[in-house]
Amino acid sequence: MSNGYKPSPSRAERNFTSPSRRKFLLGTGALAAGTLSTREVSAHGDYGNRVVGYYPGWAGEYTPADVPYDKLTHLNYAFLEPQSDGTVVVGDSSEESLLAELSTYDDTDTVFILSISSGWYSGRFSDAASTAARRQRFAKTAVDIMERYNFDGLDLDWEFPDGTVRADDPHNFTLLLEACRNELDSRFGSWTHLTMAGSPNPNIVADAYEVGAISDYLDHVNVMTYDYHGDWSNDTNFNAPFDSPSGDPDGHGELEHDQSHGKLGQ
Repeated sequence: MSNGYKPSPSRAERNFTSPSRRKFLLGTGALAAGTLSTREVSAHGDYGNRVVGYYPGWAGEYTPADVPYDKLTHLNYAFLEPQSDGTVVVGDSSEESLLAELSTYDDTDTVFILSISSGWYSGRFSDAASTAARRQRFAKTAVDIMERYNFDGLDLDWEFPDGTVRADDPHNFTLLLEACRNELDSRFGSWTHLTMAGSPNPNIVADAYEVGAISDYLDHVNVMTYDYHGDWSNDTNFNAPFDSPSGDPDGHGELEHDQSHGKLGQ
């Protein structure tokens, strides 16, 4: 890429270890040591079909004890928040209590991930990714929280780095993912998980993501295959369709793009 940019080793070149943080981390005392040795097991991305569930900080009476962990391969806690200076924070004390409770689930193989979001085009993600110092602060503070609550990785939900806020946002997003991947690898080893939420809109994909570069840092992508239709639509239609029915007044474009290209999901 331009500007002397040198990517970190690709996923294929990194050493993967265990998918289970609880049994691996706690069994080896790695949390106290802060480092992990590698071992010969399956890559942590080899799940076949991933079943990802979001547990929101506003879940109310639906507690962590109610989550069917045996039905999930991944649980994303929603959401941590980025500040403009790059610092990633937990929303409030009630969310800290939820995270502390989730950290006690030691008997599950579900992968626990912290999802980071700032809402739609808020500008804070763009601010946080705009300089090397801020990207490093983002990575460090996010991984600090991950370590504090015994989670397995991070998920970046930036909607969207398509150049709307800053022209450099697409490349800065790549650099932010690189900073997070390097922080995770240097502190815990490459068994840790780094994922993102990606748009299903082919126009946003083209504008927002350096697909060939970001795939080197990511374990998988959650393509947001929902909100195809809503109260903004001219016609009543499915929110999260598996396919477009014949005669769909809104056409087949995005669904056909998702199914035939799979750019982000592969």
